[in-house]
Amino acid sequence: MSDHDLAPEAQKTTFSGMMANSRVLALLCGMIILLLAALFGVPMPLIILTTVVMAIAFVSMGGSVSTAVLLSIGFGIFGLLWKLGAWLLGFL
Repeated sequence: MSDHDLAPEAQKTTFSGMMANSRVLALLCGMIILLLAALFGVPMPLIILTTVVMAIAFVSMGGSVSTAVLLSIGFGIFGLLWKLGAWLLGFL
């Protein structure tokens, strides 16, 4: 099999890899924007609702449900640590 025969399959694999990475990157960027929104006083129920909508959009774009759930849980833990840190720094 020559290199010419392998090229379309290699391109397809590379493109699907790029698409998967772009979906995860878009989800992470959205969650970073939500953390900044929380920092500037957006109400928490609105942030939670937006996180759920982003996870559903990620899955509808072809992303993995487990990745969306793990990133949402990670976002929640990071947000709680962020709020705890801000609360502790308020006492100093």
